[in-house]
Amino acid sequence: MKILMIITGLGMGGAEHVVINLADELATLGHEVKLAYLNGEIEVKVSPKNPEVELISIGMHGSKDFAKAYIRLRKLVKDFKPDVVHSHMVHANIISRLLRLTIRIPKVISTAHSSNEGGKLRM
Repeated sequence: MKILMIITGLGMGGAEHVVINLADELATLGHEVKLAYLNGEIEVKVSPKNPEVELISIGMHGSKDFAKAYIRLRKLVKDFKPDVVHSHMVHANIISRLLRLTIRIPKVISTAHSSNEGGKLRM
């Protein structure tokens, strides 16, 4: 199965560790896994151990880059043709759901790693 995981960033938080471990395990089980991160730098401690997991920087550095990030993600989905897009954290969840408006994605799973995603608008 082809799985595209999308996360807001790959800093040192707990959600990042969960996503990296999940990507590693899915690749070990034989799935083709790509992990796209919207912004920030990769912390060495949270890089995937499995060399089969491809990391892709989307290069979104604030709301001014939203359109460019959307286009890059859309192209990634179009080229990779994932069976599942699994997004993590609020910004990645929002952009992943919006992608479905312009391109076919068989399954989208959005995971919130906190019961408080931000203010009223985000919730």
